[in-house]
Amino acid sequence: VRAVFERRADAAGLWRERPFAVRLGGRLVQGRFDRVVLGDGWASVIDFKTDRVPDGDVARYAEGYRAQIELYRAAVAAMRGTELE
Repeated sequence: VRAVFERRADAAGLWRERPFAVRLGGRLVQGRFDRVVLGDGWASVIDFKTDRVPDGDVARYAEGYRAQIELYRAAVAAMRGTELE
């Protein structure tokens, strides 16, 4: 958890609770980033969740949010004019 809150030494910027609206593949995607750490040629998208997760089910719950985080990654890339890795 500490790593989420510590800023990387090579980080150039940080977005917190930043709303966004971008067009991806012809459709409007909008939301609010919890946190995005920006670097030179990279970005880390962090999305906090408050679900109660039974022991052993973390991977299953995380998989349920995969589509959302992939959209967020694509939105950051579009906003910064970069490609997704």
